[in-house]
Amino acid sequence: LKLLAFERLLIDYPVWHNRVIMVEKLLVPGTRMKDEARSIEEVRYLVKRIKEKFGANVMQLEEINGSTLPIDRRLALWNVTDVLMITPIREGLNLIPMEYIYARKASSK
Repeated sequence: LKLLAFERLLIDYPVWHNRVIMVEKLLVPGTRMKDEARSIEEVRYLVKRIKEKFGANVMQLEEINGSTLPIDRRLALWNVTDVLMITPIREGLNLIPMEYIYARKASSK
């Protein structure tokens, strides 16, 4: 849904084409191979469709094997982003939003 919403934003508001970039980190834990393969295929299709419509610069997709992004990479990402949108398929307690808020707060000082 997140990718479809981003595509709709670019369709409805063309002014944002050169002003917004979606950075998608696709974490692949490797625990549910069949489900993951289907999800990865769908994400790749949507990313390709968005890039074909609006240009390669509106979207960056990185597939990462494992269930977490290393802390140094997360903090670097948090410091250059304006919006955090996390959409896990299966997850328990998620502390990433709190980490994002603290990182943004620390970088604004």
